[in-house]
Amino acid sequence: MKIYFRPEINEAYGMGHIRRCILLADQLRNTGNIACFLIEEGNEKACQLVTDAGFEFFDLPSELMLKDEVSFYPEDCMTILLDLFHAGRLGSEQEINDYLSRLDDQRIKAVFIDALFNEAFRDDNCPRIPILIQPYYGAEQDIEPNTDHWLRGVDYAVMDKQFHQVSKKTIKNKAENLLLTFGGSDPQGITTNVMEAFSEDDLNLNIRVVLGPFFSDGLIGKAKKIAKKSSSAFEIIGPQETMVEQYGWADIVIGASSLSRYEFAAMGLPTIFTSIYKEHIKSSKIFASMGSSIYLGYYKDICKKDWRTSVSELKDNKELRTRMSRIGQKKVDGKGAARIINEILRILDSD
Repeated sequence: MKIYFRPEINEAYGMGHIRRCILLADQLRNTGNIACFLIEEGNEKACQLVTDAGFEFFDLPSELMLKDEVSFYPEDCMTILLDLFHAGRLGSEQEINDYLSRLDDQRIKAVFIDALFNEAFRDDNCPRIPILIQPYYGAEQDIEPNTDHWLRGVDYAVMDKQFHQVSKKTIKNKAENLLLTFGGSDPQGITTNVMEAFSEDDLNLNIRVVLGPFFSDGLIGKAKKIAKKSSSAFEIIGPQETMVEQYGWADIVIGASSLSRYEFAAMGLPTIFTSIYKEHIKSSKIFASMGSSIYLGYYKDICKKDWRTSVSELKDNKELRTRMSRIGQKKVDGKGAARIINEILRILDSD
């Protein structure tokens, strides 16, 4: 069986989308089936990521409407996994509807990875979606979608196989190592805002700052400038092939409302996070209710004191950090990719 993957990735967002697709494609390959990617022409970074993972890709003409690109899909494209939808597409329901209708006309089965709540796609007028996946904690609370098969919940959270059966994290009496990581591009510039909050060395923390592969030159320069002038022990590191080593080093992580939160949980890493879009506020509050993290709110509403206070309180509270760590590893076992692919293959085989 051959499944095409259609992620979206650009300079502002999408790193999590393509990473998730590559992980699912790898799981599909492990079952003896074939994965191929559909990438917009000229997107060199996306093509490189896919090639490095050992997958072929098919170029699509750039700047087409979604419905129009279907005409350029390969003839053997009978099943397509879509990881296209995010805050930037809110208000584009008609475009999505037209696209799904076109897929239906061409008898291409869609596996649709959806967002949550006010970011989710809900349109009863569109063709019924064969398989819709919401791989997030709290998805069961969302409105039931127009689909034949609804895979939902934290059991389907997608991450690398390195997060399977991770040993329990050792929790120190006092946290010493703080990790800052805000995804592949951090268009909001949260990284440097948080660095400024910890530029004074009164908390006695070792702080590692991860600069993602799509960080702008300006953001990278600002981060390095803050690190150089600060009295805190900042260590700047570049893009990582895998974050497992960094998560293992950290006692606390500060991050965003991204897919990485599930990796933090699987690693038993106590987490403080912010929502990068207002549309993420509801899902962020629900994720925090799981118990593995502390949610501070929408990033524009957080001041430097909030970051410092939250870390200071968590740093000295071994009991709370231990509870957060154990809850995360109990709830997230890292096997979501295998569950999704096994379910997709079972459903497609039974049709």
